[in-house]
Amino acid sequence: MFRELMDFVGIDMNRITFSWVSAAEGAKWAEVVNTTVEKIRQIGPYGSYMELVNKPVEEEVRNE
Repeated sequence: MFRELMDFVGIDMNRITFSWVSAAEGAKWAEVVNTTVEKIRQIGPYGSYMELVNKPVEEEVRNE
C-alpha cells in the first residue's frame, strides 16, 4: 500500500530507505544516512511536489 501511495504522488522509491538501527549502532546509523544522502544527491532534487501542491488550487479555480 505504501508503494502505491508513493507511486500515486510521484515519489521514486529510490528516495526512501528503511533500515532497522538500534540506538547502540551509531556507526550503522551514520552509514545508512550517508548512503541515503549520497543516493538522493545522485538522483537530484525532487520538484514534482510543486505540481501536487498547485494542482488542487488550479482545479478549484477552473471549477468556479
